[in-house]
Amino acid sequence: MSEEGHKFEAGVLLNLFGAAGGKQLFGQQLQALRKRSGLTQTQLASISATSRGVVADIEAGKANPTLDKIQAIVCGIEQNLDNS
Repeated sequence: MSEEGHKFEAGVLLNLFGAAGGKQLFGQQLQALRKRSGLTQTQLASISATSRGVVADIEAGKANPTLDKIQAIVCGIEQNLDNS
């Protein structure tokens, strides 16, 4: 996928959070994107300055992350994709 495609996918991911059932859908899509990028939860947590537990809770639809946290996580995935 091109860099532009990755950014589009990350933008779509951010939009999912506000939809009905958004936390669960967002978490599922985040997990799929993280796995496609080849990152573990621990690696994603490290590059997005959060904990593995927070990443796990978001992916499970249990957390209410701030927009800043969502952006940090999405940017961490994008950085990894851009470097691969």
